[in-house]
Amino acid sequence: EIVKIKHPQLLYESKLYKLFQGGTGIPNVRWFGVEGDYNVLVMDLLGPSLEDLFNFCSRKLSLKTVLMLADQMVCEFICSC
Repeated sequence: EIVKIKHPQLLYESKLYKLFQGGTGIPNVRWFGVEGDYNVLVMDLLGPSLEDLFNFCSRKLSLKTVLMLADQMVCEFICSC
């Protein structure tokens, strides 16, 4: 995120990752800091990205898959409030 952002979140996010480090599905934080005009968070990649999976499926997802992803995203958003 850009350093001058009105409500920075990346530092808070990095602290949460460190707090939960070692838990199932929680990536290890390798580094958090400022690089140029940006706050940067470097962490382990746990698997393929959503875009990687989308490309693997020839850029077509079933309605069931889209709804399952939406359900998970909504649940994660609600739990983060």
